[in-house]
Amino acid sequence: MYNSRNETEELGIINLTMVRVSYTEDLERMLDKQHVFALYTKNNAYMLQAASREEMDDWIRQIDPWYHVLAK
Repeated sequence: MYNSRNETEELGIINLTMVRVSYTEDLERMLDKQHVFALYTKNNAYMLQAASREEMDDWIRQIDPWYHVLAK
């Protein structure tokens, strides 16, 4: 994902290699949004919003298959 062949910086890509996923209802209340979760990387934090709870759960499972097991 680059603007041109001369660029070396990727655009619109989050490196998921060492990402930490976080979902809390507190985050949804604070942002006044539903189906929101956070991704934390070494250099950034990202807030993502899915269209439904099921979609959000699926995204989280795809990013970190152990998240729901460890979160309990």
